[in-house]
This record gives sequence, C-alpha cells and structure tokens, in this order.
Amino acid sequence: MHWQRAVERLHWHAVVASGTSVHARREVMSVTELWDHPEPFFIEMTATKADLDSYEHVNNVVYIRWLESCAWAHSAAVGLPEAQCVAMARGMAVRTINVNYLVACYEGDRLLIGNWISANDGKLRITRRYQILNPVSGVTVLRGHVDFVCMNLERGRPVKMPVEFLKAYQVTIVGGSVTEPLPTITDSGLQ
Repeated sequence: MHWQRAVERLHWHAVVASGTSVHARREVMSVTELWDHPEPFFIEMTATKADLDSYEHVNNVVYIRWLESCAWAHSAAVGLPEAQCVAMARGMAVRTINVNYLVACYEGDRLLIGNWISANDGKLRITRRYQILNPVSGVTVLRGHVDFVCMNLERGRPVKMPVEFLKAYQVTIVGGSVTEPLPTITDSGLQ
C-alpha cells in the first residue's frame, strides 16, 4: 500500500485569528523517518477483535506472535522459508526475548512490524531488533530484540549455522556487529 512509503500525520496547531479561529495544518511524514534504523524488513498487520484482551487492548502475546510472523516473512524473503529449514533439519530457535511495550494498540489499528539483523556471530547466533509502528499516528508501539540460536531440529541441540543461514542472515543495521557479545554455548546447552 502507498501508506508504507508516506504517512500523513495530523499536527494541530492553534492559530488565533481574530481571537477565535483554530486551523489545522497537515504534514506528511515518511515512514522511513519513523524507523529507528534505515531499511527495515517489515510486514503490515491490523489488530482484530480476536487480538484483544479483556481490557480491549491488543494482548501482549499477540505482539510476540507478530514479531515471529515478521521473522518468518523475512526468512522467506531472503530465501529461507520455513519448509526449507525443516527439510534441512536446521532452524533458528529463540534464546531470549526482550520487548518494551510503549503504547497500547486497539482493534482496527494498522501497524508495521519491522526488523533488522543486528548481530550474527558467524557460528550459532543471530539477534533481530524489532520495532512496531503505528504509521497513522507516527508512534512507536514496541521496541525489542530477540536472540536466536541455530538448532539441529532432529537432535534438539545447538549446531553451527549452515552456509545458507550465514548468507541469508547478514547484519542489516549500520554499526551492527558480527561479534556482539552472545551467551555461551557448552555441551550441556546454553548458558
């Protein structure tokens, strides 16, 4: 959709003319100006009634599902759809999730879920950074990061990333790191 490239934000500026008039001025803000980092991979989601909790806000677990959907869509876009990972018996499993919920979302809210690869150790781990935007209001709804570890799907153990993963999961944040400190993996598992 065209609103992915440019989003209209309404900024109300009170202008007193003759003591009573208030005028609205429209400004156009590019979505690219709203992202924390340039060139995210992103998907669109619209909050539905089924996504809401008893407070009529989007349930916390739904945001995590959206992050996962974004990661799988990105993987498919870089040539690693889920079916190929299963066929290779290799996959990136979540090690840790850290999210900061900043603003509540409601039914009908249209959102952009963006992600970047911020670290790849070239062996076992990658980190994805996430940002969820409400492009209509221009507000960041959530920021977070998820650490993934490459797993042998048949044995359930950490394993070195295959070449296909190394090529697909390149660091996409300027200043991102291929050597960012990552948790230690031993024979007994992750530490």
